Amino acid sequence: MEVSYQNYWKFERAALDIGHKGMGSSYKHKKSDAIRENTITSLQSAGSHGADFVEFDVMLSKDLIPVVYHDFHVLITYRKKKRNELENFKISVKDLSLADLQSMQVRI
Repeated sequence: MEVSYQNYWKFERAALDIGHKGMGSSYKHKKSDAIRENTITSLQSAGSHGADFVEFDVMLSKDLIPVVYHDFHVLITYRKKKRNELENFKISVKDLSLADLQSMQVRI
């Protein structure tokens, strides 16, 4: 890195508090983990708890709309017609429209 911003900001403390994907959790560990990461609520919660910055991932949908999503792909689970088996289908976020993404149910 040609330039370092280590001394750019004049803070009274030595370190910055950065909320990674806000202040949520990927998985529900206990009843108090009600906030999911990468949601508006988790970003707001990190800010209200004193985070100097929040970091999150942004992808573009097929219709070029920015969406907050961590992974490059979505795993879609479907049931085969004649058999009662579940199958996973992996598709890139960039190949789905915003309407497609919004119509999906998130399962943990």
